[in-house]
Amino acid sequence: MTEAKETIGFVNNNFSSDLHILTIGESTIAGVGVDYHKNGFTGALATTLSTKLQKNIHWRVYARSGYTVAKVTTKIIPKIEETKVDIIVIGMGGNDAFTLNSPKKWLKDIENLINSIQKKFPRDTYLLYKHATY
Repeated sequence: MTEAKETIGFVNNNFSSDLHILTIGESTIAGVGVDYHKNGFTGALATTLSTKLQKNIHWRVYARSGYTVAKVTTKIIPKIEETKVDIIVIGMGGNDAFTLNSPKKWLKDIENLINSIQKKFPRDTYLLYKHATY
C-alpha cells in the first residue's frame, strides 16, 4: 500500500506561540490510505491540538508501513533531524502482532524505542504512545 506524501506540515491559526510534534510509527502514522499526511492521522492530530491548545503546530512524520517496533528503533530513530520537539506520539503494535512477536518481546522493544527517543530528546519532551492489546 502507498504511504501518504508530504511528511512535514504546519497548522497556522495565527496564535502567538507554536508547538513542534513528531509522529513515529507504522502504517497508520505512515498515512496508508490517505493521499497527504495533512489528511491523515498526523494532520488531524495537529489540527485538533492547534484548536484545543491555541497554538500553531509544526509537525513531522517518521513512519514506514510494515515496520515493527525494533525496526523503527534501528531504521527510523537515527534519521530524526529535529532538535526541538514538544510532543512525540508513537503508533505501534500491529506489525508486531501480525509477526507473532510475544507480548514480552514487544514490551522490551517498545522500552528500547522509548529509551532511544529519550536519549535523542533528553529534556522537556512529552512522550505518548499507543500499543496493541494482546
